[in-house]
Amino acid sequence: MRTGHLGLGSNVGDRRANLQAAVDALAPHGVTVVASSSTYDTDPVGEILDQPEFLNACVRVQTDLPAEALLDACKAVERELGRAAGGPRHGPRPIDVDVLLLGDVEHRSHRLTLPHEQVLARRFVLIPLLELDFALATPSGDRLADALAALPVGEGVRRAGPPLSIARDRPSSLSSVSGHDMSATSTPNTQEGARRRSPAEEARTLVSSMTVGYLATVGTDGAPWCSLVVYGPTAEGDPVLLVSTMAEHGRNLMGDPRASLALNDPSAPGDPLDRPRITVAGRAVQPQGERAEQALDAHVAAIPGAMLYAGWDDFTLWVLEVERVRWVGGFAVMDTISREDYRAAEPDPTAPIAAKSVAHLNKDHADALLVIARELGGARGAVAAVCTGIDRYGIDLSCTGAGQSAAARVLFDEPLAKAADVRPATVALAKRARSLQARATGSQSAG
Repeated sequence: MRTGHLGLGSNVGDRRANLQAAVDALAPHGVTVVASSSTYDTDPVGEILDQPEFLNACVRVQTDLPAEALLDACKAVERELGRAAGGPRHGPRPIDVDVLLLGDVEHRSHRLTLPHEQVLARRFVLIPLLELDFALATPSGDRLADALAALPVGEGVRRAGPPLSIARDRPSSLSSVSGHDMSATSTPNTQEGARRRSPAEEARTLVSSMTVGYLATVGTDGAPWCSLVVYGPTAEGDPVLLVSTMAEHGRNLMGDPRASLALNDPSAPGDPLDRPRITVAGRAVQPQGERAEQALDAHVAAIPGAMLYAGWDDFTLWVLEVERVRWVGGFAVMDTISREDYRAAEPDPTAPIAAKSVAHLNKDHADALLVIARELGGARGAVAAVCTGIDRYGIDLSCTGAGQSAAARVLFDEPLAKAADVRPATVALAKRARSLQARATGSQSAG
């Protein structure tokens, strides 16, 4: 029985489901999956760059199959999951199952080279492999950690989700290596319970960031009615709606002002049920006088095209006065927010550029993120770090190393007041981390 490592990839259809299906399909072919890395979103590489990003993972397997037979098993799984033969090299595909390593086997044929010829050259291969085993090396003694450290920063590799599921009686996907601490130790910038946006702040931020939601009203027969609407928020966070009486919502609100609006960010990555979302509930009122002017301004600021029909006789301006908010931050993370707490909270000013800032850091400043993770995030044994989130209080990192994957939270010196503060704040973190790194290096040299 040998231990091997396979690389999985997909960029067509439900990518995670494809990877999971590959894990589940290997056993009947004599390949037992014993551990999985996290999944990683990765930029396309090779001959075709204009295609959707891939979801990649690596798995550790045990098998009695020789090298060529293991390749046959992997190809059989690909066929079972809908990958057609042929097609452009490096093109889009529902599933890839590549043999990367097979114990101490060195093999070369027209069909298969072991170790895989790209195993030391691709970040999207090295990072998940090192998550499985930080001490992993090729049969000739080339350490994968050294290969990763020598690669230029270029390929985008971003942690996307947890490890793939394996059978309950198989070993854990995380293995520790002594001497490489991946725990998030307590420092002034990272600690358990480090400040984050409150549920009320999360709700206000989502309301201010979106313009589309699902409105629910009470029909004349007492039945609920829900459909897609657009809105713009007031300064207090109350959604402003412009609804025609030709629409069922318009007629419903005339008879019963009770309503709710459900919101989420459809562009957020991952499982829809693991994304932040809220429902705001209250009563819809028709504003009058100066308040009506302010409400219309708020709606048009979010939906500029609304000015074209705002004056039509059949359209009515409504303000949904929020009385209660239900916030869901993901699986088993939720809270009910009172009207008072909701109004007292502020939207996060960094939200409009957060996604762009995260992408920029991961693409152009992976080296700085790694130093921040090691020196300020407590992940001393990290070999790679990716930014997974930014808010006004700090940044979130996913750190890989020592056969483990760990999250770290690093706080800014003070909460940010505007979106333009993100860049200088992250630069300040990098400078402080490099200063600590230099000081530690100097101390070691002196010793």
